[in-house]
Amino acid sequence: MQRIHRAAARLGMTGAALDRYESAIHFEGRVGNLVIARTSMLDGGSTESPALVVWLEDRVGNILAGRETIEQAFADVVRERTDGAPAEPRLKINPSTDTIERSIDVFRAALKRMDIPERTVKVTWDTGEGWARFRARLDSGAVVDKMLNNQVPLVAPGPSTTEFVAGRGRNAAAASANGAALAAWLKGRARVHARGRAEDRVLDRAFAGYLQPTVTP
Repeated sequence: MQRIHRAAARLGMTGAALDRYESAIHFEGRVGNLVIARTSMLDGGSTESPALVVWLEDRVGNILAGRETIEQAFADVVRERTDGAPAEPRLKINPSTDTIERSIDVFRAALKRMDIPERTVKVTWDTGEGWARFRARLDSGAVVDKMLNNQVPLVAPGPSTTEFVAGRGRNAAAASANGAALAAWLKGRARVHARGRAEDRVLDRAFAGYLQPTVTP
């Protein structure tokens, strides 16, 4: 399970351990003040869990790219919160240059892979303030609500910043970059959903860090 240990090391996770229990493998590790634990079923005679590898690599990649916090990424697998300080990983943000149109294609492909109807989804790009937001209502009735605004530094419009007229300028680029980051985040969730077993196919669990019961798409 070298890939799992490499992913854990990238996040500065300590005490990462794997234990085999008959037809399942159990993973546990500590990040800052969080102890996380997850059990993944094995396929047939397999001695490793590809679903567990894909899940951990996806979460670690999103955290380091600033697409989600540690709390959001591991919301469904926190076993314990200790008295220590929350972890603050060193982010490696590399803003995407994808256009909004390209991001829409990525969103649509991911939604299709997860069987989420487009009519239940709303994606917003705010080119004036530079943020992007994804909202979706799941079959369970729960609502996913995630906003990103950290992929490109913003500039406050003013009398001398005419480039912001009609949605142009750095904030428009920030909106596109944040939208692309949201699309990448959803694509990763869809990949885990498609590769995983029953425990990965519960959408409320996949989006556990973003469920907002009162938001309407």
